[in-house]
Amino acid sequence: QALCSHLVKTVVADGSEQVRAYLRRDNDKRLHKHARFAIQVWRKKKGLTSMEGSLSRLKAEQTIFSRSSGKIEEAAEYEVTLPEEKGLDFMKKAKLRKHSASEMTYLANIPHGFDARLLSTKKKVGVLHNSVLLSVNGFPVSSLTFAQTLERLTSTRWPLVMRWRRPINLTECLSLIEIATNVNGDPLLREQTEWQKGSPGPEQEEQNRLLYEDYVDTWRGSSIVKLQVLKRRLVRGVTVKLHGSPTMGGGPYLTRVYLTETHFFWEEPQRSDPIVDRNQVASGITLYELKFLTLGKTSESFKKCESAKKALSGMCFSIHFEYEGGAGCLDCEVSDALPPTGNEEAVRNRIRGAFKKDPGEVRADVLVWGFRKIIEEVQATQLYYDEDGLPKKRRLPKTKLKVLSKGKK
Repeated sequence: QALCSHLVKTVVADGSEQVRAYLRRDNDKRLHKHARFAIQVWRKKKGLTSMEGSLSRLKAEQTIFSRSSGKIEEAAEYEVTLPEEKGLDFMKKAKLRKHSASEMTYLANIPHGFDARLLSTKKKVGVLHNSVLLSVNGFPVSSLTFAQTLERLTSTRWPLVMRWRRPINLTECLSLIEIATNVNGDPLLREQTEWQKGSPGPEQEEQNRLLYEDYVDTWRGSSIVKLQVLKRRLVRGVTVKLHGSPTMGGGPYLTRVYLTETHFFWEEPQRSDPIVDRNQVASGITLYELKFLTLGKTSESFKKCESAKKALSGMCFSIHFEYEGGAGCLDCEVSDALPPTGNEEAVRNRIRGAFKKDPGEVRADVLVWGFRKIIEEVQATQLYYDEDGLPKKRRLPKTKLKVLSKGKK
């Protein structure tokens, strides 16, 4: 009887615990459902419902160039492994400097005995001028300040494994004209072709539909590939003329605009001095601070600029950005000149026949299209879910803490 009573109590206790567990799970499920509904209502009121798909995807990815299938600078990366003796010699001779507009650490000289152009590739102990340091012994330094990066270098274990990203050579990327003429984007929408909907008669409508489908099926091109090629060119840099504006001051001058995975840079007028380190005369902002681009001389500063009055509107564009404490605008003009090949007039006529525009206008169109695509990607990664499931706005680019080196940990 005592054993039976004990078993009954045990069964009743287990049953009660199972019922309470079920009620807790059911209650949690209901609370989650109501919270989710409240969040959706809040997003709808704030006008964020259209971002639902992007937020769900970017919760796992959240990288600026996530649509580009990998890093755009990966082909320009190389690794150097130094034992203790060579590592101490390298650290003694190397001049590591901080970029003037970011925390990037770059190599400002080529230490004697470490010039990669003069050494055998089998030794893998050479470096290249202006290379940017990416990782030390497998640990990324992109999230560190310049002082912290130097501390990492001096306190690491031997052998010293450094991963660098060298500057991209001009021969390793296409020009803006080549990108426009040789790299196709996505096919045009049907409304932008001659086979639009609404043709008179069902037979003509069906014929137009079949012709457009055949056009799409035989099309060879991708906007993702085109954007990837253009990003590589922008990493190398593009020469434009910056006109004076209230946010910049000074007269017009030729400069180089370029970008990395996290920043957009332009060089100041001092760049014309051949002995000046251009990495020390650069200004820049994070990609999150880029807002929008306008094609033509549409900005107020462009309209007031005396030096831009003779510039053709189709060759001009403005880059608008905001930063902590204010806003700015870069008024840019691209060149209409072609490389001296001896048949410049024939090339110009071919471009005019294909695009109905001059080379300068084609360059401006490609740059504006590319920057707008990049800004779309950046703005998509700027919103993310926090721990409470609410959308938040990221102020700085997220740093990916992944091991870049393939060496031993």
